[in-house]
Amino acid sequence: MKFEPLNIRLKNGKTVQIRQGIESDAGELIHRMKEIFGETEYLLVDEDEFNMTLEQETAWLKAFDDVPTSLYLAAVYNDKIIGTCGIVGNVMKKMKHTASIGISLLKEWQNQGLGKKLMEESIGWAKKNTDLEIIWLDVFSTNTHAVSLYKKLGFVEEGRQKNFVRLKSGYCDKITMSLDIRQ
Repeated sequence: MKFEPLNIRLKNGKTVQIRQGIESDAGELIHRMKEIFGETEYLLVDEDEFNMTLEQETAWLKAFDDVPTSLYLAAVYNDKIIGTCGIVGNVMKKMKHTASIGISLLKEWQNQGLGKKLMEESIGWAKKNTDLEIIWLDVFSTNTHAVSLYKKLGFVEEGRQKNFVRLKSGYCDKITMSLDIRQ
């Protein structure tokens, strides 16, 4: 099931295209993700740990096309990827009705409505996918903006692992949240 590209206007007045990620994005995504990992402590991977080769990143993007319950969206401004949202469908029989979702944005594009729109479009796509029933995610307890957004989108806290993540600023909990999309 494909995703039709769309243009959205953000709070800053700029128009951004949201489209499906494609294999030819691999080189730019490697660069962009290193940049994003370097800007935030709210992702599990640090900038120096991200060492995907062009071939690995291309194969990773292709895998989204190979799994019908997976989708990778790219937010693009002036031909530059500024954010992404991915739904990774489970391939194991007992969990095929579930998918994890994750989002990342360049810092300068946060708090402009882009993250919310990427999530809404991904959730909308998932609701049309008859094989999916539950979307879930993990979020750091200290990432209060993200937790608030996910709650507004209908995600509920399912579990919490205390002091699971060690940041430079100290320990934080890892929260697992889910959204039942059958409703």
